[in-house]
Amino acid sequence: MRQNTIGARLGDARRELRLSLAEFISITGIPESTLKKYESDHIKPGAKSFRLIAKANINTHWLITGEGEMLLDGPPVSESELKADERQWLQWYRQIKPADREVVEPIVRRLAGKGQQIKDTG
Repeated sequence: MRQNTIGARLGDARRELRLSLAEFISITGIPESTLKKYESDHIKPGAKSFRLIAKANINTHWLITGEGEMLLDGPPVSESELKADERQWLQWYRQIKPADREVVEPIVRRLAGKGQQIKDTG
């Protein structure tokens, strides 16, 4: 893998995720012509594009510096791939004020951890 530039790292990460250009565009919303320019190092992503790239679970610190892990936790999922109940949870989450999210997130993490323990022992 060639990882000495942002464009090279972006292409490597997209391929590591096994995402086609179309799939990556679906997740990030970055136009194809722009994505191709990023990957070929003709232009560099700006702050907005880095936020969009992070939606594909690419570690933007790694993308910029080459340091750390390439990918964030879990595979990327577009909203269209979610089940109806998962979309409902996402909608509810988005309606929660940021300060309230800090209260809710530890509870959900604990519950999710208990579910994992049940799966592991069951």
